[in-house]
Amino acid sequence: DPPATPADLDAQDTSNVDEIQPGGIAGYNLDGTGVTVGMWDSGYVRFTHEQIIGRATQEDWNSTPYFNAHASHVAGIIAGNGTGNPQAEGMAPNATLLCWDTLNDLSEIDANAQRISVSNHSYISSVGIGHTCDSERTLSASNSHGNYGSRDQALDQLVLDHDLIMVMAAGNARTSSGVDGYDSLPSGTAKNVMTVGAIADRTEEPPVPDDSSMTDFSSWGPTDDGRIKPDVVANGQSLLSMGPNSDNDYYENSGTSMSTPVVSGIAACLVQQYRRYFSGNNPAAATMKGIIIHTARDGGSQVGPDYRFGWGLVDARAAADFIANRGTDGNGIVLNSYTDSFLEYPMTYIGNGPIKATLVWTDRPGTPVSS
Repeated sequence: DPPATPADLDAQDTSNVDEIQPGGIAGYNLDGTGVTVGMWDSGYVRFTHEQIIGRATQEDWNSTPYFNAHASHVAGIIAGNGTGNPQAEGMAPNATLLCWDTLNDLSEIDANAQRISVSNHSYISSVGIGHTCDSERTLSASNSHGNYGSRDQALDQLVLDHDLIMVMAAGNARTSSGVDGYDSLPSGTAKNVMTVGAIADRTEEPPVPDDSSMTDFSSWGPTDDGRIKPDVVANGQSLLSMGPNSDNDYYENSGTSMSTPVVSGIAACLVQQYRRYFSGNNPAAATMKGIIIHTARDGGSQVGPDYRFGWGLVDARAAADFIANRGTDGNGIVLNSYTDSFLEYPMTYIGNGPIKATLVWTDRPGTPVSS
């Protein structure tokens, strides 16, 4: 057999997370310290696991002896600290996790949003509750794919009400959804969430997310009303993370369920970075989304955002640099509110190369439409 591959470390490398973590070449030492991530998933996280013990709680725990494989795997990708198995270290190895199952997710998000900075949702939320791991790649094509429904309206309202950074899986429905696989989104069609697709690892420097890196399962947009989804992509193929069977159990899994916690863990590190440079304040949901898509690496052969890669591969180093360099080298973050007035932002161009501006806002919920 070939040597075992450090699967979670490959996910770090693909999105340059290793460069911003403690000991990384960027010198930021970001590990999610002081940042709480809320996690809703298809069952109970093994919160006694060596990777997360002392930093995770199952908020709806009822003393059942059953731990869920999918939920545990996702938790480790977000916040595993490498104890016992350094290859399974997550993206934010010192973040705090608050975990729930999906049964009452909307009301629980509403009640607990002020306790968390980022929320992770690695399950299908438009056409029925269920997680998006390998076993569901055969999800049949549905008229609901790409649809903006009542759950999406509720999710948009939650982001608007609480300014919560919400990260959601795009789903794994493409291979069963038609000839070219477009319009295969069973989830993540809300406007204000960050929807994540899955690519294979790219460990070259710099990582190049070309067409060959797209997984065969990651769902593609557009939404039925024509919006770009997914928003971004990250490594979602063959990640090694926590298992449910013991406190030192590990296994590999693939899916947008795996790429989504990669982005949630990165977001936790970026919240930590943002607090450093913005007087301890938390970023608005739209600000974080703007930073992540602004600094993403364009994916695939189509130039610019598209319905496969969204705005591209999340680049944690570029995002952390952008936060640190605001106001220098032409970088800027402008926070403002729009009240039906005309806003001008004069800029002077003094360099070479492209100019990039990204405008992101938290939108009002839309009107649900039938499939």
